[in-house]
Amino acid sequence: MNKRYIIGLYGQVGTGKSTVSQFFESNIFESKTFESHQWNYINQDLLGHQVINEYSDDLVLLFGDKIMEQGTINRKKLGDLVFNNPQELSKLVEFSHPIIIQKTNQLLAQNNNHTIIEGAFFYKVRDSIPYTHLIYIEMSHDILYPRLLKRGHTSAWIDHVLASQEDIKNHKYLADFVLNNDGETSYLYSQIQDILSQLF
Repeated sequence: MNKRYIIGLYGQVGTGKSTVSQFFESNIFESKTFESHQWNYINQDLLGHQVINEYSDDLVLLFGDKIMEQGTINRKKLGDLVFNNPQELSKLVEFSHPIIIQKTNQLLAQNNNHTIIEGAFFYKVRDSIPYTHLIYIEMSHDILYPRLLKRGHTSAWIDHVLASQEDIKNHKYLADFVLNNDGETSYLYSQIQDILSQLF
């Protein structure tokens, strides 16, 4: 391998980050050139869940036992707390991001494969991770909102989360590539193919 690609994928909740990551990880591309490259997948949301499980005592000190349920942290209670209060969200980010960065870099060091890193706020930690490119994925509000409703989220939850993630949209300009997910999966797939054509 002449060059290792480490791609940070960011975008608002529900826009299709996991779908894009799965394309890369599974190597379901038409060209044999693309198929010859192994891609690793790192999900920073899952790393965030690990932080909650591993540092529960520290988080209780930060936010109180109101985030607890039956002896463990209830992620929904923690999410409701931080998405409704920018100051509480800042506290969580300040605590968790350094640990997520450390975990990400540890995973990157395990091998030299190309890697796709999925994280809604990846652009905020990019200076601490040796990425080569940024991909931003977007979806129009008229499509995103009903999609989130179909996933079982309430309107109040959607409004709070999208408002808290407005900063993500404001940092679209950082991306080397922009994916639009307003159409069919095949349309998204073709855009990924175009990106790979430019990389390889």
